[in-house]
Amino acid sequence: FDQVSIDHGALREHIHDLLVDRSQVTLHEVVTRRPLTQGLAELIAYLQIASRDIDSAVDASVVETIEWTAEDDDAPTGRRAQLPRVIYLKDDAHG
Repeated sequence: FDQVSIDHGALREHIHDLLVDRSQVTLHEVVTRRPLTQGLAELIAYLQIASRDIDSAVDASVVETIEWTAEDDDAPTGRRAQLPRVIYLKDDAHG
């Protein structure tokens, strides 16, 4: 397996950019605007950010599908994950 380095700061900045003129944004919206380029590792990083870096909420009543393309054996392969809706919330102190 290749080791992947994820730039958490860049991911946080992207979320904050989307929160400039709105009070919340979902993970699905974030990765639609900026598709995952590092696959599952990047998706996990977004979840880590939701759990410890940015105010967030989870709506377990809605399941969203996050899709990305992985390079498996030099051939692009579609991947997907289904998870409860993750919502990043604007921090009024920094908004």
